[in-house]
Amino acid sequence: MRRRLHRPAKRSLRPQRRSARRQKPARSRPGVATTGQRWPDKLVAEYLTLAENSPDIVDRFDREFRHIYDNPAGLRVLGLPREKVIGKTIRETGVPEPWASLWEERIRTVFATGQPLDVEDTFPTPSGLGFFQSCCVPKLGEDGTVRSILVVSRDITARKKAEEAARAAAEQYRRLIETTNEGIVITDPEGRITFVNQQFADMLGYERGELLGRNTLEFIGDEADREVVLKARAAVRAGGRLQGEFRYRRKDGKVGWSLVSVSPVTDESGRVV
Repeated sequence: MRRRLHRPAKRSLRPQRRSARRQKPARSRPGVATTGQRWPDKLVAEYLTLAENSPDIVDRFDREFRHIYDNPAGLRVLGLPREKVIGKTIRETGVPEPWASLWEERIRTVFATGQPLDVEDTFPTPSGLGFFQSCCVPKLGEDGTVRSILVVSRDITARKKAEEAARAAAEQYRRLIETTNEGIVITDPEGRITFVNQQFADMLGYERGELLGRNTLEFIGDEADREVVLKARAAVRAGGRLQGEFRYRRKDGKVGWSLVSVSPVTDESGRVV
């Protein structure tokens, strides 16, 4: 009887590979302080690319009001290099009162409520006081608690200055209209009154509110003058101008004479409105 001898299986001297790979620690990024939350590298890279090239200010703060991240736009507003901002509190970066306390309170509120906060106000910059529109957003950790606050701010200084200039021009125009010795009336293309100054109302003996919505033909002295006014109105609608003397009838029935200059009001495209 033959016997077969079985050789024992050779054991590998190499250590077996573990099935589970060791997690690599989150890599730190320039200008970003860690908060303990690990994001996928691709997502972090995309976020940084967007933030670093954004014209808007992008900041992140922790509970102690320290800067976790500031993009170049934010650094320009502070007038500081990145190494003097990251890890520093709002006050340590030289933000004066009342803005330091104001922003600390806003960050504290978003941490407490977990709700976004929109604000619009001023902030000191190296070139002077600027206007900014800001949105404060809570960033949650894996446990659902607020870990940091993301603040995105847009510089609206140019828009605010344009609005102020428009208001100043409107006020100057209003003063001119109200202080002139001449009566001024604005109508729609059909002749219905949309605006009168006080001098025009006094000429006709009416309160200003009584004249709004009425047709100017109601105050013309006689039928002949009405025909002239209708022809002149058609000419003005076509972009022409008119000057002449007309009789007008006051509220008390008296008739007076007035030298009238009529010109069209146009929009930006030149259309008569």
